[in-house]
Parts: sequence; structure tokens; C-alpha cells
Amino acid sequence: MAKVEMMGSLKASLEMMASVFDCDTMTISARMTSDPDFSSAYQKGLTNTRSRLIGRLIQGADEGNPVCLIFALKNLCGYADKQEHRHGGTEDGQPIKVQVTYVDEVTQVKEAQNADA
Repeated sequence: MAKVEMMGSLKASLEMMASVFDCDTMTISARMTSDPDFSSAYQKGLTNTRSRLIGRLIQGADEGNPVCLIFALKNLCGYADKQEHRHGGTEDGQPIKVQVTYVDEVTQVKEAQNADA
């Protein structure tokens, strides 16, 4: 199971595992489903890698590495580089009315204004 754990630590795909174990992907998929020791070994490897990487991220953040700090804050603490903008309409809560005026209408409006003058 050491080889399966190692494959889990790399987050190996079914194709990669099938190549290493010299079988097809259906065999690996079936084994993952039917053999708890097999799937547990894969998960253990994956979990160890994730834990190690998160530990290194936190270590970098603790040492003041700005990239690690920003990444940790965004991914572990929910921080984001965004500002929310809301468009709520008019002061009384009504939707904003938009009027689109085409060039032809502008010309007609100007002609009408000149005719009234």
C-alpha cells in the first residue's frame, strides 16, 4: 500500500495510477470503490501532502512572507480583494429609469425645438 499512498501524495489521476500499476483505469476505479485499504492509503497520502503544504504556507506567513500572508488570508481566512457595489435604484427604492436616445431621435428633437422657437 506504500505505492498507493505515494500516488495519493501526488494526487495521481486514475490514468497515472493505471500506468504505474500496469492496468486500466477501470481496475483502479473499481479498487478504490471496493477496497477500503486501497482508498484509505490514497487518501492518507493526499492528506499528508495537503497538511505539509499548508504547514509550509503558515510557516512562510509567520516569517512575514507577503505572498504567503496574502494567500493564507484569502484561502484560509476568507479575505478577498473586492469591494461590493450595489445599485439600489432611486432614493425611494424605485428602479433607475434609463432612456436611450438614438442619433436620429436627437436630430428630430433639435428640429422640433427649433420649430417651436
